[in-house]
Amino acid sequence: MFPYLRTAVQRGPALHLHAIEPDPHRRRQAKRTASTHGLDVHLRSGRAESLPYADDTFDVIIASAVFCTVQDPSRALTEVHRVVKPDGEFRFLEHVRSGVCGATFRMR
Repeated sequence: MFPYLRTAVQRGPALHLHAIEPDPHRRRQAKRTASTHGLDVHLRSGRAESLPYADDTFDVIIASAVFCTVQDPSRALTEVHRVVKPDGEFRFLEHVRSGVCGATFRMR
């Protein structure tokens, strides 16, 4: 996603990027990749099921090919709902089979 986020940051330099990655090796790899693309990403250790952010923090949350590795997708979606602002957006691209999650959410 970093090449696409780079374009977004170039269009809106006030954009702040935050990311989580539970695996230390992949987190280091993500930091290197972000740096390669000239991105300042606030990368933290964390899991989708317990996001390390306060309620109503983000305007937009993006997830791409994440839910295939999440142990509890329903809990992760609950967390997304918690940390996105009331008028915020959740944008995702996934490759998991429909119905796997078993949760339906209507964003505020």
